[in-house]
Amino acid sequence: MYDEVIDTTMLEGLEEALGDEIVEIVEFFLSDLDGQLEELKDALASEDMEQIRRRAHALKGSASNLGALGLSDLARQIGQSAHEGEPAPCEIVAQLDPMAERTKTLLEQRYAFSPS
Repeated sequence: MYDEVIDTTMLEGLEEALGDEIVEIVEFFLSDLDGQLEELKDALASEDMEQIRRRAHALKGSASNLGALGLSDLARQIGQSAHEGEPAPCEIVAQLDPMAERTKTLLEQRYAFSPS
């Protein structure tokens, strides 16, 4: 199932394939997410298109690997704008933090982590 935030079918496949290892991977993703977001926001603030593209690409990859498709899609759109030499649309950038929070909440609930 895909609910705009997490593709739970993909997560179930990862759980089946990786067993308990998925918990460590999700834990690492969650611990790294705030830093990735800050680096992307810093790049956006400096309007450094190459850094925006790189940071957005990294976030897109790590999010999509865990089925966090909502966050991955926002990062993809930001990266695409940077690739085209254009600033990311404000409405897309404004969705980053709320989507990251929803993603964190859903993953924390699924894997019974304490909120970070």
